[in-house]
Amino acid sequence: MLAAAAGVGCVNSSDVSFWDAHDICAKDPKSYKGLPAEQMAANALGQNVPPTDPQAAVVLSVERRDCLFRVNVTRGRSTGVFGPYETLLTGEINLTPGRGGFMIVGRRAQADRVIVNGREERPHEKVDSPMLSRNGEHVAYSAWDGQVRSIWVDGKEIVRGGPGEGAMEQLYGVLDDGRAAYLVKASDGRSKLIIGAWSSLPFDAIRSYAIWRGERFSAFLQRGAQWEVVLDGRAEPVKGEPYSGVFFSADGAHYAFTVYRGDLPQRAYEMVLDGVARPLPGQADTGLTMALFGSVPVLYSYPGRGTRSDGAATAGAPNDEVALVIIGAKTPDPSPTSDDFTRLRAGRSGQFVQIGASRGPQFDNIVTDSLRIDEQGHVHYRARRADGEYELIDNVIQRLPLVDGTAALLTPAPAKVAAPDVGDDRK
Repeated sequence: MLAAAAGVGCVNSSDVSFWDAHDICAKDPKSYKGLPAEQMAANALGQNVPPTDPQAAVVLSVERRDCLFRVNVTRGRSTGVFGPYETLLTGEINLTPGRGGFMIVGRRAQADRVIVNGREERPHEKVDSPMLSRNGEHVAYSAWDGQVRSIWVDGKEIVRGGPGEGAMEQLYGVLDDGRAAYLVKASDGRSKLIIGAWSSLPFDAIRSYAIWRGERFSAFLQRGAQWEVVLDGRAEPVKGEPYSGVFFSADGAHYAFTVYRGDLPQRAYEMVLDGVARPLPGQADTGLTMALFGSVPVLYSYPGRGTRSDGAATAGAPNDEVALVIIGAKTPDPSPTSDDFTRLRAGRSGQFVQIGASRGPQFDNIVTDSLRIDEQGHVHYRARRADGEYELIDNVIQRLPLVDGTAALLTPAPAKVAAPDVGDDRK
């Protein structure tokens, strides 16, 4: 982001910021000419050079002349100059390869003007919350003109209203498909969440709103004592109170969040995965963190830092053990029986997988992208040590590391076990 122009106390200092030019010139035009030469040169803000198409590169720079700012834009072989502006208020450059989106707000003649990807949009008395989509292809901002506040997306006004019902309250962002997420005032004085063409019912409070990778908008809305989770244009009731924001699997196909019920110290925590609640072991407010690998929900626990994988306190010297607890899974049968792989050398860090009461062998690291649960409920994963990569099912080592291009099979696949207990509380 670009910094807003600010005043300075001493115009003779060689440390005067490039962005202070307007204030300096307004107070003492002569001192402007005495600034160091290197501060008069163009100030490069950033560039985007797509690896497959150098001609589409975007180079954006700002220079200062005669107390004013000019914005220079080079895209491939074409060049544009915008301005002059008395101040540059804010800006954002998206450096996603192949995109090259940018947005700058400049002020001239008592009006804010938004430059978006090489074009200057209509002036407004004041521009608030300008932002690009993650892919750089869309821009949204709110604007004030008199008592009227409006929202603009890609140069088009999508909402406009003065005080009272329908008034725009807050802009949250714009998604990669061009949908804007924002709040407007409802007829009863509360707020409504708008995502593209979808509108929520009036609500009292909003929590943990976010845009995931430019593709999905999530938030929690409260009405009285009841909460609901919003995923894009869909709202679902939540049993309990939200404890975390919504997080997604790497492919965006699965979502999860945590909730709690009751008061401390009897408070109970759950992870809600794709609408189904799964109890969390121990207390979630002890610094434990959750993640989602595909559709496998994992709780990270640190047994050597004061809590076991079941959340209980531990004694003894701290270490860097990390437990990956498979949430909602029952103890498999058979469990690991060999002690050779249970722990690494004393004092050495390591990771292991916890499935119910079954603690797996400890490794240098677990390959989290390999975690999966098959149709019979078996937990599959790979793990690495210095001697190579291992394959495991239900914490039982199936194959030793590759030797001369082959892997040694240790045990047959485990017998069928009960599927993980995923609970039956729909959220």
